[in-house]
Amino acid sequence: MKNFYFIFLALIPTVILALESKLDLYLLEKLDPAYQEYKIKCLNKQDWRACENSKLELIIGISNQNKSNKMSAKYPKREVEKGRNAIVELFLEIEENGEVNYISTIKSVCGFGDIYLQTDWSKDDCNAFIKSSKDTIKNWSFDPVLINGEPIKRMFAHRFTFLIEDSTSQLINNQIVDLKDKDLRRLNRVIKKNNHKAMIAFAKDNVTQHPIYYYYLASSSDQIGQTEEAIKYYLRFLEETGDRYFYYSNFAKMRSINLLYFDERYEEVAEIYDDEFAAYIKKMNGGDQFLIAHMLAASSKLIVGEDIEALKMFLDLKNKFSLYTKDESLRNTLIKNSEIQIEQIINNTHG
Repeated sequence: MKNFYFIFLALIPTVILALESKLDLYLLEKLDPAYQEYKIKCLNKQDWRACENSKLELIIGISNQNKSNKMSAKYPKREVEKGRNAIVELFLEIEENGEVNYISTIKSVCGFGDIYLQTDWSKDDCNAFIKSSKDTIKNWSFDPVLINGEPIKRMFAHRFTFLIEDSTSQLINNQIVDLKDKDLRRLNRVIKKNNHKAMIAFAKDNVTQHPIYYYYLASSSDQIGQTEEAIKYYLRFLEETGDRYFYYSNFAKMRSINLLYFDERYEEVAEIYDDEFAAYIKKMNGGDQFLIAHMLAASSKLIVGEDIEALKMFLDLKNKFSLYTKDESLRNTLIKNSEIQIEQIINNTHG
C-alpha cells in the first residue's frame, strides 16, 4: 500500500531550478507517445468523448503551449430581455495553423432559472445561443503546437455558458433546490432543530420522494461519525443527481474524497474528482477542505497510475490553488507536498 503524507521539506533555489528542468524533459519524453495515442483515439474517430482529458491536452496545458486568442460569446439581446440562461457545447477543430473550425453541436439547453437544475429547460429552442457560440469561434485562434518540429491538428469540446445575473446558485451564493414549497418548509424546520439523528430519521422517511434527501442523510451521518453510512449516502446522492446541485454536489464530492481516501479506496477517489470539482475550487477561491480534497485526489490519481493527470493536479495546487487559503501553515504544507510528489513523478521516469 502506498500512502502520501503531509511532510515539510526545505528546498533551495538550485533544487527548484533542477526540478523545472526535469519537468521540461519529462513532458518532452511523454509528448510524442501521447500524440500517437491521441491520433488513434481522437483524430481518427472524430469523437469528442475520445478527445476529452487526453494525455496530449494535459501535457500541452502543463507546458503552457495552449496559448490562444479567445473572446467570450455575446449574449443574444432577445434572450437577455426574456431572461433565459443557456449552456451550449461545441465540438471544435484546431487546424495546424491555429485557426478554429466548427465540427458539431454536442449539446444545447436553455431556459429560466438555475443552470444546474435546468427545470423545464428546452433542447429545441436555443438557436440564438448556438448562433452566438458559433459566431464567436470564427474569431478564435491558437498558437500552433509542434510535435517533432511539425504543427499538429487538434480537436476539443468547449462549453459556452450564458447566465443572467442572480439567476443561479453559484451567483447568489446559496443552493437553489427543486422541492415543493411545503416540503421545503418541512425540511427547514428539521434543519433548524440541529439534531442530526432527527434529520436522519426525517430524510429516510422522504428519500423515495426526492434524491436530495440522500444529501441530508449523508451529511448528518457524517456529522455523528457514521462513516460507512455517510460514504454510502454521499455516493448515492451523486449517482442520483450528478452535478444538478452546485454546492451540495461539490460538498458531497469533497467529503467522499476525504472519507474514501482514508479508507484506502483510491480508485473511487480518482473517479469522483472531475472537471466540475476543479472548476468549483476556482470559482469559489478554494476553501481549505476542498484544497485538501484536491491534494488527496491527486495522490489517489498517482497511486492508481494516472501520472500525468496527477502531475497537473499537483502543479495546479502548488502554483494556483494553494494561494486561496489564508492559513499560511496549510499553504506551506500543500506547496511542499506538491513539490515532493511532482519530483517523485518525474524521477520515476528518469530512474
